[in-house]
Amino acid sequence: MADLYRAARPALSVDKASERPARERDFWNERVRHDAAEALLTDYRVGPEDRCDRAIPWLPYIGMPAYVDRVIAELGDISGRAVLDIGAGTGFMTALLAARGADVDAVDVAEESLARCAMRVRLSGVSSAVRLHCMAGERLAFPNCRFDRVVGVFVLHHLDLTAALAEIHRVLRPGGIAIFIETWGRNPILMLARRLLTGHFGIDKAGSDDEQPLGWAARRLLARGPFVEVRYLFPELLFWRMLGYVPLARGPAARAAWRAADLTLGKLAVLRTFSYFCVVVLRKR
Repeated sequence: MADLYRAARPALSVDKASERPARERDFWNERVRHDAAEALLTDYRVGPEDRCDRAIPWLPYIGMPAYVDRVIAELGDISGRAVLDIGAGTGFMTALLAARGADVDAVDVAEESLARCAMRVRLSGVSSAVRLHCMAGERLAFPNCRFDRVVGVFVLHHLDLTAALAEIHRVLRPGGIAIFIETWGRNPILMLARRLLTGHFGIDKAGSDDEQPLGWAARRLLARGPFVEVRYLFPELLFWRMLGYVPLARGPAARAAWRAADLTLGKLAVLRTFSYFCVVVLRKR
């Protein structure tokens, strides 16, 4: 783990010049310290067929396997390809990409996240295919056209989107694609609940103060950005299941009912566009 993480440390001082990455770094360092105490080491192992982080046991409930499966499908065969995992967090996607044969560079602003990521890739047996870097997504210290693919999980909505899109476009090779699982801001009911309820009434506030789901402003930036193609995909509807975070609606029977409602309504593709999650696919000319 020390060898993997040593390369990340020199870049850390670069990010202290920017307030937003510094706030994100402090938030996620503390979050990882808290969450790590509740996970078993075996939870951190990742294989090529995994579609969910076992260290976060509630992810299947909110449909994450379907979203990861769609990312894998959009990536295609990544064996031997150079892939950047931006906002790697504790490394589930990093380890999964490496387990599927990719040559992976993983970046994050939080040292604690990278340390956990280093442990995860070691436990997963893919250390030789991974390099870790502590840097902000708005300032990627890689040469132009370095990567075949860029992947991120819940990262775009934490970044200065204009700067990040320019950097992602710069480091992608011609014809390359970038794929992100993101928090989607189209549903006004979910956005109102997010503003008024999270962090109160026993409902966990999982995100930082700087993050913002992809709303109209973000979608305009994406449409006017440097990519020749922008697509939004919705593998599942995630709407009613969000009630499972309300203390009075957390029981197993209630959660089963919310999940069933989402899966039933989600059979209509138009309703899936009101999901809380989406997959964003960007292609460089």
